[in-house]
Amino acid sequence: MATGSQSPELRLRLWLRTLFEAKRNKALDDPELFATYSVLVDESSALIDEHLKVLEAQLAVIIAEGQDEGLFRPEGDPRTLAHSVFQATAHYHDPVYAPTWSTPAADQDFDALVDLLLLGLSAR
Repeated sequence: MATGSQSPELRLRLWLRTLFEAKRNKALDDPELFATYSVLVDESSALIDEHLKVLEAQLAVIIAEGQDEGLFRPEGDPRTLAHSVFQATAHYHDPVYAPTWSTPAADQDFDALVDLLLLGLSAR
């Protein structure tokens, strides 16, 4: 999903939504398994760090393409910006926040955050 025919703005939105939905589905569909996963995450920090680097690299690809196409501001290193976007959206993928993912406002709040991030990246 980091590459594709859609605009970088749409791909960034879809990438973040897909991550949120995957985490939320895992947490809500099988809470016991998700709790076990959360414990393993805490115990496997080196492996998790590598996984997070891969995720941020995917975001950097989208951001770099947006910069190349003039859709995103040219200022800023794509990897640094990707890290910032990932950190800003942690509420929607960090297991510690799982209890809030089923609240009535979760989707609306997520969309508002992504709108804000895209506005901040926008060259317009």
